Amino acid sequence: DGEKRRLGRAPRRILSALIEQHRAEPGAPLSLWTLLEAGWPGEQPVVEAGANRVYVTLARMRSQGLRAVIDRFDDGYRLSPRTVLRLSPQG
Repeated sequence: DGEKRRLGRAPRRILSALIEQHRAEPGAPLSLWTLLEAGWPGEQPVVEAGANRVYVTLARMRSQGLRAVIDRFDDGYRLSPRTVLRLSPQG
């Protein structure tokens, strides 16, 4: 929607992983476990707790304006193939 949003560390890392996947293979999803590792590197939570972290974080990101951008797939999540990335330099 063009509005800037502040994201915490884990959501930023997850979004970065989704962006990199979108650049490398548009339309290809990342697994829940890949997103868990991206958001919380080095942590190995109990399976259900780890999955819940990712679900809650993605739900929050989608509610903050990324609903039309983040697609859920049977085997993971991806940025919608129609997503056009316009990244601005950090400043």
